[in-house]
Amino acid sequence: MKKTINAAVLLTLIGLVMGLNNCLVEEREVEIVLNEENCEEFEEIHDSENFTTPQIIEIGAEMDSLLDDNELSRSDIVDAFLVSASYTVTEFEQHPWDLAGVIMVERVGSIEDPDTLLDYNDGITLSEAIVGEKTYVTLHEDGVALINQAIDDFIAGGNPVLGIAIVNGDVEPSPSAVDLLDFVWEFCLYMQVITEIEMDAYDPL
Repeated sequence: MKKTINAAVLLTLIGLVMGLNNCLVEEREVEIVLNEENCEEFEEIHDSENFTTPQIIEIGAEMDSLLDDNELSRSDIVDAFLVSASYTVTEFEQHPWDLAGVIMVERVGSIEDPDTLLDYNDGITLSEAIVGEKTYVTLHEDGVALINQAIDDFIAGGNPVLGIAIVNGDVEPSPSAVDLLDFVWEFCLYMQVITEIEMDAYDPL
């Protein structure tokens, strides 16, 4: 699992006037957006077209870590949601393959059925030319809603865990014991957490 964190000020402070001798200082609420990238690596070695590769994302623990790193708490959150997702083939040294399938997401420990997060039945072509390329994908609204609900539950005090599974249904040409499909790829979720803090702002008289 790889995670990168950065914070950007959404609402900049204005009213600092250079050259004025008399300024008042007042406390203002400022919104900050924290960007979290959560990437999971999937190692694929298969002799069949049909395979399922699962991973676990402890989204509650990851968001707690994000807040701790920025000296914030859940009560500081104004809003949080999934923004986008991408995949990157990181290791591949074979002839080209065409893959088709879906990526599913579920709440671990829930009785609810998994939802589709990404449908790649239109095909992904694996080749050495795409190694290292980050490809952003169009997400299925049901899977996005499930993840956003998990984030809402975290804000409300829960500790949600997500299960992500690549469910492949077709490969061309068909792999076999003597021609294994062998590659590594990374699937990343990008989330934003909007928080609110109080800062001193300078206002001219």
